[in-house]
This record gives sequence, C-alpha cells and structure tokens, in this order.
Amino acid sequence: MRLWVICFTPQGAALCRRLLHALPGDIQAQGYGLGRFLSSGDEEIEKVGTSLSQWAQQAFEEAQSSKMGLLFIGACGIAVRAIAPYLKGKDVDPAVVVMDEKGQYAVSLLSGHLGGANGLATVVAKTVGAVPVISTATDVNRTFAVDSFAAKNSLRVLEVPKIKLVSSAILRGEPVGLYSQFPVLGEPPPVFAKSGVLAEKTETGVYIGFHPGENPFPQTVHLLPRLTLGLGCRRGVSCQQIEEAVLAALAAGGIAIEAVSQICSIVLKKDEEGLLAFSQKYALPILFFTAEQLLQAEPPQGQQFAASPFVSKITGVENVCERAAVLGSGGGRLYLPKRAHSGVTVAAAGKIQLQWE
Repeated sequence: MRLWVICFTPQGAALCRRLLHALPGDIQAQGYGLGRFLSSGDEEIEKVGTSLSQWAQQAFEEAQSSKMGLLFIGACGIAVRAIAPYLKGKDVDPAVVVMDEKGQYAVSLLSGHLGGANGLATVVAKTVGAVPVISTATDVNRTFAVDSFAAKNSLRVLEVPKIKLVSSAILRGEPVGLYSQFPVLGEPPPVFAKSGVLAEKTETGVYIGFHPGENPFPQTVHLLPRLTLGLGCRRGVSCQQIEEAVLAALAAGGIAIEAVSQICSIVLKKDEEGLLAFSQKYALPILFFTAEQLLQAEPPQGQQFAASPFVSKITGVENVCERAAVLGSGGGRLYLPKRAHSGVTVAAAGKIQLQWE
C-alpha cells in the first residue's frame, strides 16, 4: 500500500519522520507538511505548496488508480473537513486514518474494510505504540465482515449497499448462506449456514463467482474475482468492434464484464484509438508489454498458449492476448482462453487464491 502522511506542527513532523523510518516495508510512505515551520529543504517531509483541500483532492484522485491510504497527524476535524468534498463511496474512497500528534491514538476514519483503514490503523498504532481506534460494528463484535473478506482476497463487491444486509443478519444472529465457484482455504466462520435445510432457508447470502446474474439467495451479495483482460487487435479496429468482441467472448465464458479489473496488450497497440477508447469507456486501466516481456510469460499449469505464425511475424510473439492476460495477472490461470472475433483476440486470466480470515 502507498501511504501519504501529512502533518501540521513540529511535534507532528517529528512523529511523521518516526513513522517513515519504522513502518513495515510493504507500506510505501511519503511525508507531507503544511505549515510555516517546515523548510522547503526537508528531505523526508515534502512541503505542501497548495491548500490542504487541494492536497486531499489530489490524494483522492491518486487513489483511483492504486490502493492508497492517507494518514493525518492532527485533529479528526481537520481530516474530516479536508476530505469531505471528495467522498464518493466506500468502494472507491481510500483508507483514511487520523493520529494525534503525540502518537497516542490511531483512528480508522474512512473505508475501514474495503479501503483497509482498520488494518492500517492497527499497523500504524503498533509501529509507535499507540492505541488503534476502530468502530465498525463487525469488528467491535469480533465477527465476520464481508467487505473485509473481499478486500483481503481481491474480490470486487458488486452491490456495496448490500453489505449492510449481510452484516445486519450476522449481528442479529441469523445464518448467512454461501455459494462459491472456487475453493476457499480454511474453515468457514460459524456465521455461515451448513448445507441442508438450514442453508435452503437462508434469506441472505454471499455469492463468489464470475457472473452477477446468479442469485442463489433472495438477498445475494456478489463478490467477483478480479480478472486481467488480454487483448490483441488488428490495426484500426474501432472501440465498438472491440467492445462487441470482448462482451461476446466473456459471455461465452460465463464471465461478467464487471469481473475485469484491467486490460493488458502489446506496446505495438499503445496508440490504437479504439483500444484506448474502450479502456476509457469502461474505466479500466491499461498496461502495455513489449514482445520480449510477453515471451517471458509462462503458461499456467496444465494449459498451453495458442500459437499463430501470422501474429508472430507481425508482433514478434506468437500470442498476444493470452500472454498479456497471464503476465498482467501476475502469473494467473487462464479462465478465458483465446477467442477471436472480427479482428480482435480476447483472453482473461486471474490469480484466485481465496482464504478465510
């Protein structure tokens, strides 16, 4: 996780420097300071040249493209007023934690589960010997939180407002149903109904899979594994043609477009207007790999990449879409092998390893 830490006083700056040196290596922290006492030559804390509101706006925009957290060293009121204009929803807002300048408390203020603020507050508190302050009901009652489970397993919550239905059922002591297309390692929490009559009568449940059209329970919260879409296309293909090819391929594979989290292709296609327009239309980040990088991709166990001599002659690699999907997913499995349609090739891969908390 990337973490932006902002301070406002000399004592806050001292705590900021302490954190920058002591936080775990998986947190990439950058210190910022807003105040007259900060010198522009400080190598550890960058002086903010804008207003606090503008800084917060930039931070929220940055968080749209990568998992990120904000840590305010100061009063909760300062943080609330700074971030209020930019709040959009718990599925997109970054984690926000507030720590007093003496380092006594670390308050999880925003996006406790999906954004990871509860975990961040706990880590920050442990780093400096503070007390983490967490107020989410499922944590207070030490029970299962569907959004926390989703965040830890890189699952997308399709209907964020329905999270409260699951949480409310659990807090009322009612059993919750579960249907998953994939194995989940470990022992399910006791809140989930066992198979049989009890499960059949479950009103609220969790579905884990690729298609939100399946509703095994009257009130179903859909959790979708995140897939990387690998695309290849001939020169000049339009956005509409790419869209039709992608939707047709995903439908044939039983995968919803909502399960796609990013697009990957070859550098040769970085200027393709249709491809860029498709990426923008669906708000999906797009990455481009060189032919050399694509050749480094290994086929998943038990699978093989399709090969095309024609594609190899044009691009230097015999398969673009499958290799790009696997490489972009970090070596995931092909859940949608190569499909071709109207000059567009489509594949999808993901690294799905689910585990109970």
